[in-house]
Formats: sequence, C-alpha cells, structure tokens
Amino acid sequence: MNDRFVIDDVEMRRSATWPGGPHVLSAELPDGRILGHVIPQEGEWLWRLADETEWHAPRPVEGNVARFIDQGGREAAILSLLEAIETRYPMADPEDPVDVLDESLTGTDPYAGLATMY
Repeated sequence: MNDRFVIDDVEMRRSATWPGGPHVLSAELPDGRILGHVIPQEGEWLWRLADETEWHAPRPVEGNVARFIDQGGREAAILSLLEAIETRYPMADPEDPVDVLDESLTGTDPYAGLATMY
C-alpha cells in the first residue's frame, strides 16, 4: 500500500455515528483509510485527525475565501481538517514519480542507479 497521496485524493464522506444519530463527515482516501472527522456539536462544528482524541474548533479562515465561509461552520471545520492532514501526513509530489519515502524506509537511494546510466 502506498502511504503517499495528494490532498485531492481525500474525499469527505457522510455517515451517521449510530442509527438516527448525528452525522459525521469522514476524510477518507480511496483505499478506505480514514484520516479525520468533522462533526456538529451544540451548534458548532468540530474536527479532529483520526489518531487524536481531542476535538478542535475550526481555525479562522483567512484570505479572499473568508468572506464566503461561516467561521464556526462546517466548511471552516473541513478546511481546518484538510490543513491538518496536509501538515501531518506526507504528500506525494505528482511531478516527481520517485517516492522519496523509499530511501528513508529501506536505506537505499532511489536515485543511485541514475548517475551510472548517463
């Protein structure tokens, strides 16, 4: 399984926490891995990464998009979660086909053979 992905691979999926219960949005990769969640609670939206136990209020949204976003709402919580995912997990570089994790995990240099080929 490849541990590298781009943020565009993350899909927000909606499900109920229990039958008839509140809905949760889960940030999920195509392979089924869950990276985090967004939930409504007492009139506000909270987010957390999948491996955390503490829920967080959305961070203030900045820039031009801020005027279109409810700062305590669902979209702000999703943006905060996606930002945390980008910070926590290694992102793949779609421009570089070599997985840089190969070197750190195997101790081999993925570029080593290229110098002798030319």
